[in-house]
Amino acid sequence: MRGAFVAIALMIGALSVTVDSAGAQGCNANNSSEMSMVDPDDGAEQWRTESEWTQESLLLHHDGRLIAATSDIHNSPELFAVDAEDGRELWSTDLPDDYVNDGPAMVDGVVVLLMGQTLRGYDPTSGSELWAQSTGASSSTRIETHEGLVFVFDGTFVVAFQARDGQERWRRETTDDGSNEPMVERDMVFMGQLRGPLLALDPMTGEVLWEGPAPAQKLRRFDVLGTGGGQVIVVDSPRRPDAPERLVAIDLESQKVTWSRDLRGDYYYARMFGDLVFDSAQRLFAIDSRTGEVRWRYRPSSENSHDRVIHATRHADGVFVRWTRTNRVRVLDARSGATKWATRVEGRLIQEPVIQDDVVYQPLFRIRNYYGGDGNTGGLAALRLGSGEPLWSVSTDKAVLELADAGASLAVLAADPLLFCD
Repeated sequence: MRGAFVAIALMIGALSVTVDSAGAQGCNANNSSEMSMVDPDDGAEQWRTESEWTQESLLLHHDGRLIAATSDIHNSPELFAVDAEDGRELWSTDLPDDYVNDGPAMVDGVVVLLMGQTLRGYDPTSGSELWAQSTGASSSTRIETHEGLVFVFDGTFVVAFQARDGQERWRRETTDDGSNEPMVERDMVFMGQLRGPLLALDPMTGEVLWEGPAPAQKLRRFDVLGTGGGQVIVVDSPRRPDAPERLVAIDLESQKVTWSRDLRGDYYYARMFGDLVFDSAQRLFAIDSRTGEVRWRYRPSSENSHDRVIHATRHADGVFVRWTRTNRVRVLDARSGATKWATRVEGRLIQEPVIQDDVVYQPLFRIRNYYGGDGNTGGLAALRLGSGEPLWSVSTDKAVLELADAGASLAVLAADPLLFCD
């Protein structure tokens, strides 16, 4: 398969749950975590290192280092790096007492974190802070990057920062009070507005390249899904409660609406993959982004009629789909929707898989105690993408929560989640 290792960050803790006299749930701080590396050919562990318990950890692989940002519910958050070869800690930096909204991301040689209303840059070799800039955002939860720039969205504006020094490059406000999801794609920043036209901005300068049509009615959300088939696809959500959400396609050359489709009933949870828009819930629809026509639809069998799609992604000519209740993974033909193969795995399919080469790495989560603690386990399963053939699986004493493609290796996060704890 490959000669490289698979990086596994196992955030494993022995969670202690207490119940007070009123019956309310409370969570103790008696926890620990581990990070380890396994061989991608058979899942065998190569090394393991211990760390403090973290409520959440986001992992980045760069230049032989695994860099993680942690948000701990009992201790101060930190940024740290370990050697990907043997797990030795290379450096550790205390972070301000704030929540990590997004990151770490490597941009122009700088580790970038969005924490609360502040964007921060760190040296990947030492962990020292290089700069910190207030974004002015009140509700930012994510960042996007493009050619050395970091974009922060607030719903009311977008601001671009230079990763190398943290300096603000440009800022543009909208006509709105929030509730839209912009996107950076095709060398443009697409920015929807509730009371104005769709804007396509130059990512380097913030200047308006073109404007799309203004919404035909008052909206409560306006989200950009992506581009495909020469269109930019958006979802607009009217303020009227009886009005359906719509998929709308705007031509990239003429900036005119080419088609629209109501999302009432069958259509919701839309995602954009190449020239197809996948809409999924209890059924899965593939919509041609050029015409808006449904190419095919897939419905689970009658005995699984209450099953729901929780993830669908296109890979080459296949559509990799995961279902909630049956713990089933399935690959459909992207052109026809016909099933190529299907299999069931031992564990809840909560987190998204990573697909490398012809292998699907699927994280697993087995919930036995909804208050956390004893009984919650997890693991990682490797399947052949073309056939569904099981290659190997490993078990952990906690749930694998996140996978990240790290190039030659695969970064994995696992934890005992604090479920329903006050």
